[in-house]
Amino acid sequence: MNAATATTSAQSEASTGRRIPLVADAPLVDPADDRFGFGEFAHALCLLVDDDDTTTPLTIAVSAPWGGGKSSLGQMLETLLERRVRNRGNDDPRLVCWFNAWEHDDAPHLGAALAASVARAADRNRHWWRRAIAPLPTAMRTPGERSRQAVLIALLSAAVGVLVALAVPSSWLADTALGDSRPAAGAGVLGVLFFALFVARRMFTTAREAAHFLDDPRSAAARGTMSEVKGQFGRLIRHATHKGRLVIVVDDLERCSSDRALEVCQVASQLLAQPGVVTILLADMEPIARSAGARYAASMPGTAAVDPEEIGRRYLAKIVQLEIALPPPDPQDMRRVIREYGPSLRHALPEPVVERP
Repeated sequence: MNAATATTSAQSEASTGRRIPLVADAPLVDPADDRFGFGEFAHALCLLVDDDDTTTPLTIAVSAPWGGGKSSLGQMLETLLERRVRNRGNDDPRLVCWFNAWEHDDAPHLGAALAASVARAADRNRHWWRRAIAPLPTAMRTPGERSRQAVLIALLSAAVGVLVALAVPSSWLADTALGDSRPAAGAGVLGVLFFALFVARRMFTTAREAAHFLDDPRSAAARGTMSEVKGQFGRLIRHATHKGRLVIVVDDLERCSSDRALEVCQVASQLLAQPGVVTILLADMEPIARSAGARYAASMPGTAAVDPEEIGRRYLAKIVQLEIALPPPDPQDMRRVIREYGPSLRHALPEPVVERP
C-alpha cells in the first residue's frame, strides 16, 4: 500500500464514522473502572488507613514491577478515602499528599525534596492565621513561592512604616512635653504587637534547623538536630490535619536509582514518622533492598555469608511495617479486556487493499 492508498483508506474510515479505541497508559482513578482486581487491594488498604484503631506512624510498601498497577492502586485509594470522608460529613479528614519521586530526581537530596513537598502540602491546609504568623522557611518553598513571599514582606513592611508614621506624628515631642501620652501609647501598642508576632513566630514556625536539614540533610543529622526537626514537622502536620490523618503517597520510586530511593525511605522513617501519618511507598522493593544490603552489609556483624538482598530486607523491615506484593493480572481478566475491545478493532480496521499492476 502506497501513501495515496493509505490516505484514501483513512478518509474512508473517517467517512464511515468508525473509531479505533485507544487505551492510554494512565493510572485508574475510579475503582469501578478496574478490570484486573486491583480495586480489591485499594478497598482493603483504604479500610486499613482510615481505621482509627490503626496505629500510626505506619509505612506501607506496595511492591510490583514497573507498570504493575501501583499508581492505579494509589489513585483508587485516594478516591475511596475522599468518598469515606464525604459520607461522614467531612469529619475526621484525610489529607493526601502525592510525591512523584521521578519528577524530583534532579534534586540534590531526594529525601529532602520529599520533606519539603510534604511541608508545602501541610502548609496549604493550615489556618490562614498560622500561615501568616508562622510561614514556612524559605528552603521549603518553591522559587515562585519565594518571590511572592518577598513581595508580601515588602508590602507588609511598607504598611507597617505607614502605620508607625501615622501613630507617631511630628508633634510627638511637643505633645509629650505637654503631658499628652496618646502617641506614646500608640507606639507602645505597636511594640507589643511586634513582640507578640516575634514570640508566635518562634513558637509555631518550623525551626531554622528544618531549613538546614533541607539544605544539607547529612550535616544536620551529624549535628544531632534530627529530633528537633522531627518535632517541628510534627507540629506542622498536627496543625494541618486538624485531628485527622496525613497520607503520604510516594510514586514512581523505582524510576530513580536505588541509592536515591533509599534516601526517601530514610527520610520517611526518620522525619515523617509522626502520629497520624501513613506513608505509602509505591515501588519495586527488590532493587532497593539490594542497594540497602550493599550499603550496610559491612556495618552489620555476622552477615558475611548472608545474601546482600536479605541484609537489605532486614534493614527495610525497620522502615516498612507492611509490604504488599501486587500479583500480576490474571490471564482470564486480560482475555476479558481483549474481548471487550476485539469487536471494535475488527470493525474499525480497513479492508486490505490489493494493488494491481
